[in-house]
Amino acid sequence: MLGMVAYFTGVVFAPVKAVIILTETTGNIGLLLPLFATALLADWARAMICCERLYHVLASDFLPPEDRKPDEDEPEPAKANPAGS
Repeated sequence: MLGMVAYFTGVVFAPVKAVIILTETTGNIGLLLPLFATALLADWARAMICCERLYHVLASDFLPPEDRKPDEDEPEPAKANPAGS
């Protein structure tokens, strides 16, 4: 159970949420203090390894590209003539 809370904390970046979910799932409040200690340790280790949240990294592929100015060296694309001439 301690491994589950450590893994969930590392993936979701939410130590309190991980402890609450696992405590409610198992119904065992006897391990509440060790779960919190493990979650905080896992959150600290995660902060040492990576800074971005997993879901933000995965969602970045679906977000539109940032608006950027065209380079001055690049010519502007030709605009289509709607009249067809």
